[in-house]
Amino acid sequence: MMRVRRRDLEVMFALSKYGVLSTGQIGARHFTNVERSTVLRRLRVLNKHGLILNPSSLENGMKVWSLSKAGAELIGAGEPFRHANRNTALHDVTLSSLRQHLE
Repeated sequence: MMRVRRRDLEVMFALSKYGVLSTGQIGARHFTNVERSTVLRRLRVLNKHGLILNPSSLENGMKVWSLSKAGAELIGAGEPFRHANRNTALHDVTLSSLRQHLE
């Protein structure tokens, strides 16, 4: 079993709140001044352990992440956002960005 860190929980809470986030959004919000490769490495570990999902990638190569059912149970969140359509991934990420900006 992996050791879940405080930052991992923060990422999972953000995914629960916004539904989907890109690697760049997660990096900017939770991994300040950390290399993108390090952010991706940690997100892949969370994905490997079934806590988050990588349902699609954007055209520019940016990965999109969402919370899995196991991740939602770990943080005590409700049913996670079901993101399955690659065609709306950019739209969903843009909406998440707008919501973060308006907060």
